[in-house]
Amino acid sequence: MDRRTDGINASLADISWILSGKSLMTLACSWLAIIVFYRLYLHPLSKFPGPKFAAVSSLYHFYYDVVAGGEMLSKLAELHKVHGPVVRYGPNSLHFSERSAYSDIYRTGTNLTKEPFFYKCFYFMEASFGFTDPQKHRTRREMMAPFFHRRAVLRLESVVQATAS
Repeated sequence: MDRRTDGINASLADISWILSGKSLMTLACSWLAIIVFYRLYLHPLSKFPGPKFAAVSSLYHFYYDVVAGGEMLSKLAELHKVHGPVVRYGPNSLHFSERSAYSDIYRTGTNLTKEPFFYKCFYFMEASFGFTDPQKHRTRREMMAPFFHRRAVLRLESVVQATAS
């Protein structure tokens, strides 16, 4: 081989690396743009008001909690003044300022099944807390209910007082 072909091969290798680097950057930027677009316009929480940066990234919450020294609660109060009783403060986070929201969110008697994904972290899916099937939950609750009636709790009050003292 002569020097000219070595130089050409080296140049082609350099161009190949440059193109693959540009391709990776283009792919990364495209992926980021898709995520931003999804979180702003297609996400189930996209209809709720709040700062756009907060809807796109968890860095908004991180900034006010860590960098600004725990000012997230004050910031939420400001956001409620601007946006109303429901504010989106993270990609998957809503904050409610009205007390009535609590009963809407945590009401009992709903037929909606729990998402098993959220309960897998407890490792005991068959414990009372981990049931996602409403029928299994109801059966277990009926078995445990007598232990939480007022009479049963009052009967154990002296034991609790002695243990707590």
